[in-house]
This record gives sequence, structure tokens and C-alpha cells, in this order.
Amino acid sequence: MKRSLRTLLLMTLVATGSPRPTQADGLTPAQRRLADAVVGSRITEVRDQIARDSDLEASITALSQRKSAWRAWEPAAHVGWCVRRCKEAKVPVPSSINTRVIDDIIWQYDNAYGSSNPDRREHREECARALGFIGDPRGVPTIVESLRQQGGSMSWQALEGISDARFIEAIEKYLDFSRQQDAFPAIASLAGLGSASIPTLERFMRTSDRATKERVADALVRIATPECLPLFEQLKATSDSVISGKARAGIMRVRCRALDRTYRPSALEEEDECRLFHLARLAVGDQDVDETRRREAASALVAIGTAAVDTLRPALSSRAHGDGPDGAVHTVAPRAAAILAQIGRPAIPCLIDSLCDGNSETWGFAAEALQRITGEHFGPDYAKWSVWYLAKRAAIE
Repeated sequence: MKRSLRTLLLMTLVATGSPRPTQADGLTPAQRRLADAVVGSRITEVRDQIARDSDLEASITALSQRKSAWRAWEPAAHVGWCVRRCKEAKVPVPSSINTRVIDDIIWQYDNAYGSSNPDRREHREECARALGFIGDPRGVPTIVESLRQQGGSMSWQALEGISDARFIEAIEKYLDFSRQQDAFPAIASLAGLGSASIPTLERFMRTSDRATKERVADALVRIATPECLPLFEQLKATSDSVISGKARAGIMRVRCRALDRTYRPSALEEEDECRLFHLARLAVGDQDVDETRRREAASALVAIGTAAVDTLRPALSSRAHGDGPDGAVHTVAPRAAAILAQIGRPAIPCLIDSLCDGNSETWGFAAEALQRITGEHFGPDYAKWSVWYLAKRAAIE
């Protein structure tokens, strides 16, 4: 039976093993070819479909005409949502969204239709949100101006695409901390800014609103540095079992990542991250994937090895459970654990880290994978596994 070029490439690389990356956190050329053989066309198709759904070409043309007219904000909104969807899908943003487009959106903001028109506010908020989704630093002054002048929920959503410490100052100055629709996107953005955002997150903790506190806990777990420990201790003392549970998980994660140094997530180039994300989606996620392609994607991840570990880590988390229609069928996490077990020793720190997860079923999948790799029988006991790893690290690495 004739085999496709893609299948032959997979078989060759899996059989021979993939070489170690020339850079610690990057993929080798051979690994990129392997990933592209499985997901290259898929990534292009997803990006092109998003561009069509967003009517991107027509929106860019409309923006270039620089007309301050009725509903002139719609092209900017379409461009912004196109960028947001591309980032969510981990595909490259279309090259047609360039510096000229950013300048045109800023022009639309500055020349909002009719200074006394009631739609002027919506016009400016949509332009600010589009600039935030794009994430270019030149849009920062415009977004901050929108927050200062209007402070509406759409303007605060503009924070989602920006990783700029200047927004901490903007939040402190202009945010109404009591408004959930403004606070929630701001908290999500702060989580991406790391330890510098902890004092502002502490301000959010002072609210009596339970949902806000839970989002602060989620943000702190994402940051997971030693500076988070005092806030985790405060949250752990609350009477809410969900919030206190997340705080305990956060404390464990800090100990694992910052004190024991058993797990240090790598930083991949954007294109490599895109490749691995879609490989993981095919291997453990998308329910409509045929089994042949799923096996190809899983084999590619195993062949890539170390660089693929961090991409599979979220699939082990509690968010990946209950993915069946009735919320009880678990397929994502066990598939991810099985692939990590095949990757072997490079996956050990990641699997130990997942024993800090807030879901007990994650612990079971991770412990089983660890046992398969090491032959040790510590069950889902993070303390025993971390002590064992620290003693054996030199031999493992």
C-alpha cells in the first residue's frame, strides 16, 4: 500500500528520534518540518477562514478611506475581532493588518462621527478595543485616553491584547473596581503582566464580590511567583471552598516552580508555539478528528519530545476534564498523559507540576504516567515525587 509523504516523514522521524534543539526553547528545522507535515495546511485554512468571517479585506479598504461616517467604527471592530480570533486559535495574524491599518484605526478614534452624536462613545470604544486586540505599542496612548474619557466595558476589553506595564497605572487611575464588567478583563490582563501586577490584584481582593476574588485567585495561579504567597494565604483563609482550594493549589505551584525548580515552562517562538498548539489539538482535542490523523499528531509530539511538553500541560488541567457532552466523559487529559508518558523523562517535571492541579482526576492521570516512566510508586503525592526528583535530577537530565 502506498503511503503519503507526510506518513513516511512521520515514520522516519519517529524511528530515528528527533535531534535536540539547537536552542533550548526552540524547534529544530527537522521538528518544524515534522509539525508542518501534519498541521501546516490546517493552520493556513484556519487563518483564512477567520479573515473571511471577519470580512477583513473589505474592512481594511474601508478604513483606508478615512471617512468619519455613520457606523464607521464597524471596519475597526471587524479587524480587531479578526486579530483576537487569530490569537485565540494560535494562528499568524494576516500580514495585511500592518502599520497603516493601525494608523487608520487611530484616525477613526480621533475623528469619531459627530462630537455630540450619542454613538461617538461606541465608535471610540470599538476603535480602542481593536487596538488592544492588535497589541501594537503605538495604540497604547489611544487606549489609555479611551479608558480615561469613557471607562466602559468595551474599552477595558482592549486590555486583553496588551502586555504593557503602563496599563497597571491606567487601571489604578481610571478603573471602577466595583464594576464586574470592567474588573474581569482587567484582572485577566494583569495576570499576563507577572509580579508587577500583584499590588493591583491585591486591591481587587479587597472587594466583597466573590466572583472577583475567584478571578484574582486564577490570575495569581497563572503568575505563581513567591511574591504571590501572602495573597494566597489570605485567600486560603476564606470560607469559600472554591477560592481556598485555588489558593492551596497556587501555593503548591509556587513551591514547585519557584522554590524546588522542578518545572520551568519554556518560552517558544510564536510560530513554533502555533505549530505545537495545533498538533496538540489534533492529538488530544478536536472530537471530529479521524483516528489516523490523531495518531499522526500524537507520534509527531512524541518525536518532538521536550519542546512539546509544555504545550500538553494545559490538557492535564481541570479545565480539560468533562469534555464530553454530558460533562462526564474524559478524553483530553488521559490522551495528554499518555503522550507525555511516551515522551518519557523530559516530561517528569511537568507531570509532577500537574500534581498541584485543583482536580483530583488530574493527579491520577499524572501519577500513572509518572509510574510508567520511572517505575516508582508514589501515587499522586506531590511531596514524595518532588523529593525523589530533586535527588535524581542529575541522572534524569
